[in-house]
Amino acid sequence: MMRTKKDISEALRKSFDLLGDAARDEGSEWNRLVLTLGLADEHSGGLEGKRFLDVGSSVGVMPLAASFFGTQTSQGLDKFIFPDTFENPFRMTPEQFARVRKLWQENRMEVLKHDIADPLPYADGTVDVITCNALIEHVHGLHKHLFSEFARVLAPGGIVIVTTPNIAMLLKRLRFFVGRTPLWDFEDYFRSGTEFTGHIREFTVNECKQMFVWSGLEPVKVFSRATYFKWKWLRKPQKWIQLVTQGLSFLSPNFGDLVIAIGRKARE
Repeated sequence: MMRTKKDISEALRKSFDLLGDAARDEGSEWNRLVLTLGLADEHSGGLEGKRFLDVGSSVGVMPLAASFFGTQTSQGLDKFIFPDTFENPFRMTPEQFARVRKLWQENRMEVLKHDIADPLPYADGTVDVITCNALIEHVHGLHKHLFSEFARVLAPGGIVIVTTPNIAMLLKRLRFFVGRTPLWDFEDYFRSGTEFTGHIREFTVNECKQMFVWSGLEPVKVFSRATYFKWKWLRKPQKWIQLVTQGLSFLSPNFGDLVIAIGRKARE
């Protein structure tokens, strides 16, 4: 049984509530998470009994929410959140981790420590649904490897959903037109040096489609959508241009701020 948007939102809200302060910073991604989990449920024919994997899962908001729909297995992969990893903004304290790990166990899901530069820790054809949110724009030189790994571990007929910022969104086109960069904040990039954690490369709709094709996956649906919006921007004149471009983004599948790419592994 496929869920309504209300069902999806309730599952994610429950996930956030259970994870508490460990997931506080992920609330800004609410629209993206609702969209991704809903598409995963829709294009997999329902998540019941599916083997679900979220790559770059942080503390596990997505796999926990998926587990409420009766997945056979629900797992995430991340390397930054664990207390014994290097110093970074996403690392949990030992106390947080103990509480979150207990929560994972109680809900029959887990997040594994994993570097995406390594092969995914699954045998060939053993995952039904993969989601990967806001990750590929942060890495360099790993896209061929990562998409090939998606194709390897997916079961025949399995799906993968990748989301990433759209470098060709309408607002960034206008910024470039008036001589401003469409890329990440330059001062942050300049001052961070080798410790830069922002967007290394953003992608277009067609580029995401090409990565599926080049990796042996069928692009089921690849499009962009306006997802980043706050009503309080109406009170801020400096945000009005963003509101206008978000509204106009519905004129083209290439103008939205977020690329949503759904791929499928061929059935045998």
